[in-house]
Amino acid sequence: METQAWLDHAATCDYIGNEVYRELDDAWQAIVAMLNGMIQKADDFCRHSVK
Repeated sequence: METQAWLDHAATCDYIGNEVYRELDDAWQAIVAMLNGMIQKADDFCRHSVK
């Protein structure tokens, strides 16, 4: 969420334009979706030690 806050701040302060904001926000949303998917399927991404 910190990334989203910085994007919003950059847009509000006119450091970036609307087009750049939308592009970066779309990328951020895609990354968040992938991370959430990994969290939901954490067992598929973690190795279990064999004892």
